[in-house]
Amino acid sequence: MKFAMQLCNKKNGSRVDPRSAFTLAWELLSALADLLHMTRQLNSHNLTPSITNSCVSIAGEVEHAPDFFGSVQGTLECLHLAAELLCSAERLLGGTLCDRLTRPEARLPIDVRHSSDITELLVYHEASDVIYCRTMDWEFVVGANQKILKVLSRIEAHGLTSTLEVDDEVVALPFVSPTLFSHGDGLGKVRNASCCVSGHYQVASEIEVRIGDFRNGKVIRAQLNDAAHETASRRRMPFTAAVRYSETKPLLPLLPAGNGKVTIEKVWAIEEQTELELS
Repeated sequence: MKFAMQLCNKKNGSRVDPRSAFTLAWELLSALADLLHMTRQLNSHNLTPSITNSCVSIAGEVEHAPDFFGSVQGTLECLHLAAELLCSAERLLGGTLCDRLTRPEARLPIDVRHSSDITELLVYHEASDVIYCRTMDWEFVVGANQKILKVLSRIEAHGLTSTLEVDDEVVALPFVSPTLFSHGDGLGKVRNASCCVSGHYQVASEIEVRIGDFRNGKVIRAQLNDAAHETASRRRMPFTAAVRYSETKPLLPLLPAGNGKVTIEKVWAIEEQTELELS
């Protein structure tokens, strides 16, 4: 199978920055190889880079099974669906979810449920505070394609277009908004737990804390809000306590949530300790 990944400046005749363009082309090619389980084959063959005034390209050739082109098409169909889902989520964020974002009591993430009764990909139901999704396996679709969608978003932000050719046939890649992954995080839902506090950074208003079995019981660094900071600063370390905490989640619906920033919103039932076992 012969392939070529090309990035061109959207402004005809305008020069591309070779370093950033080649980096993005390689990242896009690598992300696609990950999806197709061909990373080893991609790395084990010589690639041919080329550059013109407004385009860069990386070409190569790999061995594949007879039905490989079909698997490429199937993978890209899933990629297009993931792009459509997140673009729909971004439209919700700038539309019907605007009012929700202004309410401090409305926490993240918004519950997403499958529904076959809707005509659009995503619909937000304000009364139940639920997003209904027409795609049953949306979580898998978005999660599996998130890496390549991030690269496509960065390519768009650089004012470039991407073109993939497989055996001299152009394969369409989806449009991904340059702002798709730039919406940041918001406050997550609150939880109560017991904790062990081993350190307090007064200036940064942060503590070193182990919160129950959160993140497998590891000691983490958490932010204190004003009320929690005032309570904790009057106590000698280490101490055990009950806490109300939250973890930031992506503002953009459907995005997989990684490890967010943890905020301690309330501290009570404090008991100072003479010795604290953290292991």
